[in-house]
Amino acid sequence: MTGTKAIVLEEHCKSNGLSYCRFDYRGHGLSSPETFLEMTLSDWICDAETILLDVLLKDHSQVVLIGSSMGAWIAIHLALRYPDKIAGIVGIAPAVDFTQKVLYEKATDEQKNDWLSKGIAYFPSKYESNPYPITWRFIQDCKEKWQLLDSATLSNRIPNRCPVHLFHGQCDNDIPWMTSLELAERFSTSTVMLTLIKDGDHRLSRPQDIQQISAALMAFYNVSKRLESGPSLL
Repeated sequence: MTGTKAIVLEEHCKSNGLSYCRFDYRGHGLSSPETFLEMTLSDWICDAETILLDVLLKDHSQVVLIGSSMGAWIAIHLALRYPDKIAGIVGIAPAVDFTQKVLYEKATDEQKNDWLSKGIAYFPSKYESNPYPITWRFIQDCKEKWQLLDSATLSNRIPNRCPVHLFHGQCDNDIPWMTSLELAERFSTSTVMLTLIKDGDHRLSRPQDIQQISAALMAFYNVSKRLESGPSLL
């Protein structure tokens, strides 16, 4: 929650009189770093759900969800679970199904053997000096419970009700921008916008990127305000 986008968006919301909430999932940032290897996507969706129900919806009838990478994947699941409470989703480089499509399918034989024998494999990180630990529990949890694009249970549609605005950099070397294109095609709602930023990377943290994200946020807020349901932000 101390990332560039989170901080700048908070400043933007304060200057426009909007409520705003940011938090770290368990095992991330300032939140219990020692528990990271014990967590799965189920746990992090539970964290987001707790913030939504016990914090945001105490004072607001609807919220706009802003999620980056894995956070966008989680935001979509919250919108599916609470369709009447979500006024819109701003998804930044959504890492939907990345555990299967990016991690498992591109893992080396050594990494797959480590998963089977040790329950954990390590992946090089472009953002940190130490390799990134990924547990087999995390991979299995995502595959069994949370896949969206490969899920037959959704009848080839993601049955969301709220409007969505996705942003994806076409120079994203972590999550292919075609993921956002497929998401846009699969959403049930007719109100879906996809902004491709030709020279943008995965983080989309440059001032010009955040300016576009802020504009999308304000568009959702203005619509919600006309409906008398000014949102908080997650």
